[in-house]
Amino acid sequence: MEPGLSGTVRRYVTHAEAIALLSRLLPEIKATPVSAPPNPTYLAAPQNAPIPVTISTPPAIRRSAVPDPLIYHLPIPPHLTSSYTPTTHTATQLVFSLTATSGIYAHLSPLRHRHSILFLHRPWDLIRSSVPCGTLVLQSHVRFDELYTTGFNEAFARGHHVDVTTAVCLQGYKGDHERRIGLVGRVARGWRVDEYACLISDAFQGAETIQLHGGSDRHVEVLASLNAFTSEVVDRVVAAAADLGVRTTANIMILTGAAKGREDGMEAALQAGIAVVAVGHRRSEMWGLRYLASSATKKYAGKCEVVVVDEPDEEEERARQRDQAKRRRAEERLAEAQKVRKEKQKKRKKGNALEAAQHVVSEQVV
Repeated sequence: MEPGLSGTVRRYVTHAEAIALLSRLLPEIKATPVSAPPNPTYLAAPQNAPIPVTISTPPAIRRSAVPDPLIYHLPIPPHLTSSYTPTTHTATQLVFSLTATSGIYAHLSPLRHRHSILFLHRPWDLIRSSVPCGTLVLQSHVRFDELYTTGFNEAFARGHHVDVTTAVCLQGYKGDHERRIGLVGRVARGWRVDEYACLISDAFQGAETIQLHGGSDRHVEVLASLNAFTSEVVDRVVAAAADLGVRTTANIMILTGAAKGREDGMEAALQAGIAVVAVGHRRSEMWGLRYLASSATKKYAGKCEVVVVDEPDEEEERARQRDQAKRRRAEERLAEAQKVRKEKQKKRKKGNALEAAQHVVSEQVV
């Protein structure tokens, strides 16, 4: 381990080191603060403090037009911004979270010389006044979605037997024609479709929907990892697979996030005979968060603590509760309808029996 100035083992990382690491993991990102929101506690970046950035742009892929600044919140009071230098500010803890949940602030150290660096995927709910002084907050929304969920995720593909050297990049989403939305690549070995679906599900710690077609003897030759999932994107996947030499759609598997709200894509895949593993939106993001944290742990082993916060934000929790309440109401209505139907059937049988008895009596009288 690297010694400090006094000869003791260094137990911290500098802000510059953390910024450089995340800039490398999230290439094309701008290491400059975002524009100041209408918040009086926003800390502007000093003009005289250059921040080291490592940018790696694949030559075959053009830069996205969507800006994605890395620094979201600086660690010092506004009147001291001119003295901020990333090379001298340090942290003993790196915290990774998808959102600024109400519980995130308890994970940030308020102690002097034991500051934290917080990474957020969606930082907009951060209460800046609740962030301890000395905490640097970094963020990535667009680039994180592109590279570490179910889009152009080379890290996942490389670790799951996909040849990324020949993979096709799908681009174009939400008005940005250069935004990367997917990766289509050849699977290196012949996995059965059910085996490969289980492999993916295990990697994401579960799945929302698995849609397989045909028998288990089919093999996956192409994996398409997608952020956008429409019938038009499915057509592009089929074309990309053909470019890779695979023209049988039964040998293609699509990996995506949420299945809900993507019925068009699911139906197109069903009609084409393409297997789909939809792991769920949150699971796809948590995979990326754990990957960044794992990279930080390998890089700074013994120098600082790395924490992954897995807390659903309040909006997600409310949505989950609404869905549960909706399901309960639907089940209650169904149970009530079944009860009414049984009562009607019971009355009908009783009426039929009474009518039959009356008919027998009338015949006897005659």
